[in-house]
Amino acid sequence: MKPKKQQRKRHVLLHIGVTEQVANELKRIAEKQGRTVTELAREAFAKIIREYECADRHE
Repeated sequence: MKPKKQQRKRHVLLHIGVTEQVANELKRIAEKQGRTVTELAREAFAKIIREYECADRHE
């Protein structure tokens, strides 16, 4: 019998805590843009990672 091929994880669930004010602002922005808070968070984290990687390259 063939061994099972290891499957790649598609995502990892990340739980973060924010203040009620931040949560409300994110919900308001998401609603105004017709997006979800999760989509906004993914975009924000991707931007932070890109900026961090660019800063590392310039050092």
